[in-house]
Amino acid sequence: MTFAMQELPGQFTSFEFPDGIPAPFNMAAAILSNTEMLTLEEKIKMVPALLPMLLEGQPFIDAQDELS
Repeated sequence: MTFAMQELPGQFTSFEFPDGIPAPFNMAAAILSNTEMLTLEEKIKMVPALLPMLLEGQPFIDAQDELS
């Protein structure tokens, strides 16, 4: 996934989802391995929001559809 960097207009960074790691853990690996967009502090702050999805999986994600 490629994202524009808000702080650096015109520059992009990508999150590389590694092969061989099942979802959603490959997403966690992609976030942790990106060093251009998120600081360590920002990554740590994301944990509470992502933890339910990582632990409960697709049922949690499906339940969130009704909220948006």
